Amino acid sequence: MAKGNWWITFTDRGPACAGCVTREEAEALASEAGNWTGMEKLPYPANPRLDDNNGWGEGQTPSFCHRPDSCKGRGSCPRNPSCTS
Repeated sequence: MAKGNWWITFTDRGPACAGCVTREEAEALASEAGNWTGMEKLPYPANPRLDDNNGWGEGQTPSFCHRPDSCKGRGSCPRNPSCTS
């Protein structure tokens, strides 16, 4: 199963992205990172990331979403041209 990307907001830190296969995995990762208040799907991974603190490695997709606050909840980049271009 492919990873999904989740934009997570917190009360005790700045927002961050988690790349997880399921929402439940993203919720567990968010709970470890702080007091989270919201979670929405992202079309691509974004920085900062909860799932990889040392840069992206094997099996990790680099962060392509440069404006996660405007892309959250979408299945693809709404910009024309997209941030990945």
